[in-house]
Amino acid sequence: MRGAQGPCIRVDSVEELEVWQRAWRFVEAVSAMTRQGSMSRDLRLRDQIDACSDSLLSNLAEGFEQGTDRGFVRYLYIARGSCAEIKAHLAVAQMRGHMPAEAVDNMRKDAAQIGRMLTGLIDYLLQSDRTRRR
Repeated sequence: MRGAQGPCIRVDSVEELEVWQRAWRFVEAVSAMTRQGSMSRDLRLRDQIDACSDSLLSNLAEGFEQGTDRGFVRYLYIARGSCAEIKAHLAVAQMRGHMPAEAVDNMRKDAAQIGRMLTGLIDYLLQSDRTRRR
């Protein structure tokens, strides 16, 4: 079977998606970083980063369960926005002196890569535009 972009590969769970795996590792790293040093005491900023991280993963999961490609895409846009928001909060953490510039730069690069992966998945799903995903 071939899709709009080539062969269709059946994926049975969101955890099988490379973007999910990458996002999971990223969220783990961000969570660990926000619980160190002065960042652990900036509760409002830490809670905002946690909420964005939760949103990134939960929208990937919720979207995956949608019945149509366009339904999935709607959630992927939200996940991509959450990823961008994490990048912004990391910049604030650096500006406030909570995190070293090198660590923030690396995390922001990871977030940018995840954003590109989400965009690629969005583009693929919009091309295939299946009205029944399962």
